[in-house]
Parts: sequence; C-alpha cells; structure tokens
Amino acid sequence: MDSTGEVIMTGISAAEETEVEEALYAFNVARTGVADGEKVAYALRDGGGRLLGLVAGWMWGGCLDIRLLWVHESLRGRGWGTRLLHTAEALAIVRGCTQALLDTHSFQAPVFYQRQGYVIYATLDDYPVGHQKHYLKKRLVGSVDNKRSSAQNDVETKPL
Repeated sequence: MDSTGEVIMTGISAAEETEVEEALYAFNVARTGVADGEKVAYALRDGGGRLLGLVAGWMWGGCLDIRLLWVHESLRGRGWGTRLLHTAEALAIVRGCTQALLDTHSFQAPVFYQRQGYVIYATLDDYPVGHQKHYLKKRLVGSVDNKRSSAQNDVETKPL
C-alpha cells in the first residue's frame, strides 16, 4: 500500500506470480520447519528441440505433487507418459518422498493414472459442468538404488 492508502486490483506478471510462490514457500517453511522444496521437471523433445511431452511438479515434505503431465497426441499410447511419470516418481523416492498426488478431469486421464497405481481419494462434480475433477494419490515405495538407476535410464535419449 502506498502513502495515499489507495489499493487497486490488477492482473499479475509471471515474475510477480513467482515472487508470491516464493513468499508462500517461505511462510510454509517458517510454520512447518520443512525446507526441502524442490521442483521436478522432465521434457521430451524431438531432434529440433520441439516440446513433445513433459512432467512437472514440486517435491516438499515427503510428497511429490505432479502439476503437469502432457504428451503430444502423436506419441500417446507408446509409453512416454508412463516413462515421464515414473522418472519423476523415481527422483521423488531418491529425495525421500513417500507419496505422490495429482489431479485430473474425468475427460483427461484418470484411467491412465489408476493403471500407474494412483487411487482416487476425492472427486469434485461439475468441474467443469457435466464432468468431474478427480484427486489421486499413490504411496511411493521401492528400493532407492533401483529407482535411481531407473530414473537415469528413463532420462537417457531414446528414439521416438
């Protein structure tokens, strides 16, 4: 607030969004004492550098929060989504995470995630109208050494 006391509402920039995310993280760390937050992101690209898929999320407090998982339509059904997801999970296990969570809509990929061991723990009806938003979780288990080598294998260049 400036010296006039005037407050106005505007849109925000990407930099401002990042600033607020960092401030919220600092608040959360101060309240919980948990300061192990780390982004996780892997991308699939073709030989020209074009983005063909990605997984992105956040690890904090023993949890992996998958925020984005996308594979270009031309590569779907060929295991790339599974590889991206498993690579993020493997890194999370190495970093000490014991559970993963994500959300998806009924018209997106709930069955895909359930095949990967995720369980729906909550559903919001009519988001969007006529559809559902599902919240899923998965217990992350396994040998850290096996997951570490699996994560490295999945990140290596493989032909599309």
